[in-house]
Amino acid sequence: MLQSILVYTSVSLILFLLGWHINQREHRMKLLNPEAELPFWSWEIVASILVVTLMMGLRFKTGSDYEMYLKQFISVKETGQFARGDFEIGFYWITRLFADSGLHYAFYFGFWALVQIGSLYIGLRHHKHLLPWVGMILILGPYGINWISFMRQWTISMILVAVVPLIEKRKFWLYLIVVLVSMTLHRSAWLLIVFYFIPCIKFKFDSFKLPLIIFTLCVLLGIWPVWFKLFRFVPDLLDLIGYHKYGHHLVDVMDGKFKSMGWGPLHILAIISSLIFIYYYPQVKKFFKKDKLLPIFYSLAFVGTCYDNLVLNTHHSMQRPAEYVYIFIIIMLSYTISYLVSVKKHVMAAVCISVPCLYLVLDLVKVSIGMASCPSLYYHFLF
Repeated sequence: MLQSILVYTSVSLILFLLGWHINQREHRMKLLNPEAELPFWSWEIVASILVVTLMMGLRFKTGSDYEMYLKQFISVKETGQFARGDFEIGFYWITRLFADSGLHYAFYFGFWALVQIGSLYIGLRHHKHLLPWVGMILILGPYGINWISFMRQWTISMILVAVVPLIEKRKFWLYLIVVLVSMTLHRSAWLLIVFYFIPCIKFKFDSFKLPLIIFTLCVLLGIWPVWFKLFRFVPDLLDLIGYHKYGHHLVDVMDGKFKSMGWGPLHILAIISSLIFIYYYPQVKKFFKKDKLLPIFYSLAFVGTCYDNLVLNTHHSMQRPAEYVYIFIIIMLSYTISYLVSVKKHVMAAVCISVPCLYLVLDLVKVSIGMASCPSLYYHFLF
């Protein structure tokens, strides 16, 4: 456990320091020239991308899907084919390229991390005030294990961050091309078309009260989702969107056999994390009133967290679409912290940092004392 804590906290601290440095450096430039901006290829961003790429490339049996992806890589290397027959063509050819190259599989996992973190930083290159916080929360927050585990979906999720400007500028056809390419990695990426229209819903909330009421209702309905029995078409829908292997599990859910997510510290931290960005959004929006991407980030985060909590106790397959928008919850938390730091509300900023970033450490403690069974959370080096 100690090694895992050291690796995760060290990397998150490095990303924080690099993000803080580039933000301060750009801030000083803007004092002389408001239009000045440091380029994407600044050494701090390059260093951040390399650090994450190394962390993800040098891991071994870290992440719940790691061994599955390693098995598929070895199968392609030895036979030219996946051991499982339902992977997409784009994912196959990228895997085939690395398998045939003779490179160690560390380069394969590192490549996907490079695409992920590179896309994220491209998407936030004009929002450097977010960089100190995004890296920290990505690794230490409630969705860290998801990012490490679900490689293909999080690759697409990070690419989505990079193309949010296409949503803001309403460039549908370019956006559609990105979606079609993403579907060659995971067919469920067609859901990104839905995400294009979510920001059309104008969340003109001058108060946090209505969003909190909506979110609270979703949480309450998700505790005992008897309403789910009405949606008999969902298994067929899962087949359509690329989660066909999960459809038969929902038959039990239709019959009322729900799972029960406990209300322990981890679940409470995740709920509070969402409450934080929802509560502060009116103030954040007013502070960053010239930021055209902020309403889009918020709408995707808000709809995503409401949906996630609504289906929490159905089946984990129903939560998989939410994997695409978890990153926007992280971004909105980063906006909130950036706002609180800027207006010198340092105590609340510290609280908003601590709440999500305590998650991974507590999760590791639970695994170490036998209260949870998730050994893939531990970070192991491949050497």
